[in-house]
Amino acid sequence: MAQKGHPTILLLLVVPDEFTLVETDLGKELRELQPALLSRRAGRGYLGYLRGQKERVLGTRGQKRVNRPELVEAHGFDTKYAMHAARLGYQGLELLETGRLTLPMGEPERSRVMAIRTGERTFEETIAEIDDVEQRLAEALERTPLPPEPDRATPWPRGEAHACKARDGGSSPPGVLPTE
Repeated sequence: MAQKGHPTILLLLVVPDEFTLVETDLGKELRELQPALLSRRAGRGYLGYLRGQKERVLGTRGQKRVNRPELVEAHGFDTKYAMHAARLGYQGLELLETGRLTLPMGEPERSRVMAIRTGERTFEETIAEIDDVEQRLAEALERTPLPPEPDRATPWPRGEAHACKARDGGSSPPGVLPTE
Protein backbone atom coordinates (compact mmCIF):
# COMPACT_ATOMS: atom_id res chain seq x y z
CA MET A 1 0.00 0.00 0.00
CA ALA A 2 2.89 2.35 0.67
CA GLN A 3 4.28 1.67 -2.80
CA LYS A 4 0.92 2.69 -4.23
CA GLY A 5 1.05 6.01 -2.37
CA HIS A 6 -1.74 5.35 0.14
CA PRO A 7 -1.80 8.55 2.26
CA THR A 8 -2.64 6.87 5.57
CA ILE A 9 0.17 4.35 5.20
CA LEU A 10 2.70 7.02 4.21
CA LEU A 11 1.80 9.07 7.29
CA LEU A 12 2.65 6.11 9.51
CA LEU A 13 6.20 6.27 8.17
CA VAL A 14 6.72 9.90 9.27
CA VAL A 15 5.30 9.92 12.79
CA PRO A 16 7.80 11.87 14.93
CA ASP A 17 9.71 9.92 17.56
CA GLU A 18 8.02 11.84 20.39
CA PHE A 19 4.63 10.50 19.22
CA THR A 20 5.82 6.93 18.72
CA LEU A 21 4.87 4.77 21.69
CA VAL A 22 6.50 1.54 20.51
CA GLU A 23 9.00 1.02 17.73
CA THR A 24 10.14 -2.44 16.80
CA ASP A 25 13.18 -3.20 14.70
CA LEU A 26 10.81 -4.06 11.86
CA GLY A 27 8.99 -0.75 12.26
CA LYS A 28 12.27 1.16 12.22
CA GLU A 29 13.38 -0.63 9.07
CA LEU A 30 10.06 0.12 7.39
CA ARG A 31 10.32 3.81 8.31
CA GLU A 32 13.80 3.87 6.77
CA LEU A 33 12.23 2.88 3.43
CA GLN A 34 10.21 6.12 3.33
CA PRO A 35 12.50 8.09 0.95
CA ALA A 36 12.20 5.33 -1.65
CA LEU A 37 8.39 5.52 -1.48
CA LEU A 38 7.98 9.22 -2.19
CA SER A 39 7.02 9.79 -5.81
CA ARG A 40 4.48 11.36 -8.13
CA ARG A 41 2.48 8.19 -7.67
CA ALA A 42 2.11 9.08 -3.99
CA GLY A 43 1.03 12.59 -5.03
CA ARG A 44 -1.61 11.05 -7.30
CA GLY A 45 -2.76 9.01 -4.31
CA TYR A 46 -3.29 12.16 -2.28
CA LEU A 47 -5.16 13.80 -5.17
CA GLY A 48 -7.36 10.75 -5.66
CA TYR A 49 -8.28 10.48 -2.00
CA LEU A 50 -8.95 14.24 -1.83
CA ARG A 51 -11.35 13.92 -4.77
CA GLY A 52 -13.11 10.97 -3.17
CA GLN A 53 -13.63 12.85 0.08
CA LYS A 54 -14.85 15.94 -1.79
CA GLU A 55 -17.35 13.83 -3.75
CA ARG A 56 -18.69 12.43 -0.48
CA VAL A 57 -19.05 15.92 0.97
CA LEU A 58 -20.94 16.97 -2.17
CA GLY A 59 -23.03 13.79 -2.11
CA THR A 60 -21.95 12.77 -5.63
CA ARG A 61 -20.20 9.59 -4.47
CA GLY A 62 -21.40 6.69 -2.37
CA GLN A 63 -21.47 6.44 1.38
CA LYS A 64 -23.65 9.53 1.72
CA ARG A 65 -25.47 7.66 4.51
CA VAL A 66 -22.35 7.60 6.67
CA ASN A 67 -22.57 11.34 7.13
CA ARG A 68 -22.41 12.30 10.71
CA PRO A 69 -25.92 13.56 11.35
CA GLU A 70 -24.82 15.68 14.30
CA LEU A 71 -22.31 17.54 12.09
CA VAL A 72 -24.78 17.96 9.25
CA GLU A 73 -27.39 19.27 11.69
CA ALA A 74 -24.95 21.69 13.32
CA HIS A 75 -23.11 22.92 10.22
CA GLY A 76 -25.13 21.88 7.17
CA PHE A 77 -22.49 19.42 5.93
CA ASP A 78 -20.14 16.74 7.17
CA THR A 79 -17.25 18.87 8.37
CA LYS A 80 -15.09 15.82 9.13
CA TYR A 81 -15.16 14.57 5.51
CA ALA A 82 -14.51 18.13 4.35
CA MET A 83 -11.58 18.55 6.75
CA HIS A 84 -10.00 15.35 5.47
CA ALA A 85 -10.34 16.50 1.86
CA ALA A 86 -8.50 19.74 2.65
CA ARG A 87 -5.91 17.92 4.81
CA LEU A 88 -5.14 15.49 2.01
CA GLY A 89 -4.63 18.40 -0.36
CA TYR A 90 -2.27 20.27 1.93
CA GLN A 91 -0.27 17.16 2.81
CA GLY A 92 -0.06 16.15 -0.84
CA LEU A 93 1.22 19.63 -1.69
CA GLU A 94 3.90 19.38 0.99
CA LEU A 95 4.95 15.99 -0.32
CA LEU A 96 5.21 17.14 -3.93
CA GLU A 97 6.82 20.50 -3.19
CA THR A 98 9.32 19.45 -0.51
CA GLY A 99 9.70 15.68 -0.86
CA ARG A 100 8.66 15.14 2.75
CA LEU A 101 5.65 14.96 5.04
CA THR A 102 5.47 16.65 8.43
CA LEU A 103 3.47 15.58 11.45
CA PRO A 104 1.84 17.28 13.09
CA MET A 105 0.68 19.34 10.13
CA GLY A 106 2.28 22.77 10.07
CA GLU A 107 0.70 26.19 10.19
CA PRO A 108 -1.22 27.85 8.68
CA GLU A 109 -2.62 24.70 7.04
CA ARG A 110 -3.43 23.01 10.35
CA SER A 111 -5.55 25.98 11.49
CA ARG A 112 -7.28 26.07 8.12
CA VAL A 113 -8.33 22.41 8.26
CA MET A 114 -9.36 22.70 11.91
CA ALA A 115 -11.55 25.72 11.05
CA ILE A 116 -13.33 23.49 8.54
CA ARG A 117 -13.66 20.65 11.06
CA THR A 118 -15.14 22.87 13.77
CA GLY A 119 -17.64 24.47 11.38
CA GLU A 120 -16.06 27.93 11.42
CA ARG A 121 -16.13 27.91 7.61
CA THR A 122 -19.32 27.82 5.57
CA PHE A 123 -20.00 25.04 3.11
CA GLU A 124 -19.30 27.40 0.22
CA GLU A 125 -16.01 28.61 1.73
CA THR A 126 -15.00 25.04 2.45
CA ILE A 127 -15.70 23.78 -1.07
CA ALA A 128 -13.85 26.80 -2.52
CA GLU A 129 -10.82 25.97 -0.37
CA ILE A 130 -10.93 22.29 -1.31
CA ASP A 131 -11.23 23.25 -5.00
CA ASP A 132 -8.26 25.59 -4.66
CA VAL A 133 -5.99 23.07 -2.94
CA GLU A 134 -7.11 20.38 -5.41
CA GLN A 135 -6.06 22.61 -8.32
CA ARG A 136 -2.75 23.45 -6.67
CA LEU A 137 -2.09 19.76 -6.01
CA ALA A 138 -2.84 18.84 -9.63
CA GLU A 139 -0.44 21.57 -10.81
CA ALA A 140 2.24 20.43 -8.34
CA LEU A 141 2.06 16.95 -9.84
CA GLU A 142 3.23 18.43 -13.14
CA ARG A 143 6.25 20.26 -11.73
CA THR A 144 7.45 18.14 -8.79
CA PRO A 145 11.05 16.91 -8.89
CA LEU A 146 9.95 13.59 -7.36
CA PRO A 147 10.34 10.52 -9.58
CA PRO A 148 7.25 9.20 -11.36
CA GLU A 149 7.21 5.94 -9.37
CA PRO A 150 8.69 4.65 -6.11
CA ASP A 151 12.22 3.30 -6.25
CA ARG A 152 11.68 -0.37 -6.92
CA ALA A 153 15.34 -1.26 -7.52
CA THR A 154 17.09 -2.10 -4.27
CA PRO A 155 14.69 -1.81 -1.33
CA TRP A 156 11.69 -3.77 -2.56
CA PRO A 157 12.93 -7.27 -1.92
CA ARG A 158 13.43 -5.98 1.65
CA GLY A 159 9.99 -4.38 1.52
CA GLU A 160 8.39 -7.67 0.54
CA ALA A 161 10.30 -9.41 3.32
CA HIS A 162 9.02 -6.77 5.76
CA ALA A 163 5.46 -7.35 4.66
CA CYS A 164 5.85 -11.08 5.23
CA LYS A 165 7.54 -10.54 8.60
CA ALA A 166 4.80 -8.16 9.72
CA ARG A 167 2.09 -10.54 8.56
CA ASP A 168 3.72 -13.51 10.25
CA GLY A 169 4.56 -11.78 13.53
CA GLY A 170 8.24 -11.25 12.87
CA SER A 171 9.31 -14.40 11.03
CA SER A 172 9.97 -14.54 7.30
CA PRO A 173 8.61 -17.53 5.41
CA PRO A 174 11.00 -19.76 3.41
CA GLY A 175 12.18 -18.18 0.17
CA VAL A 176 11.78 -14.58 1.32
CA LEU A 177 14.93 -12.52 1.35
CA PRO A 178 16.20 -11.74 4.84
CA THR A 179 16.25 -8.13 5.95
CA GLU A 180 19.75 -8.23 7.45
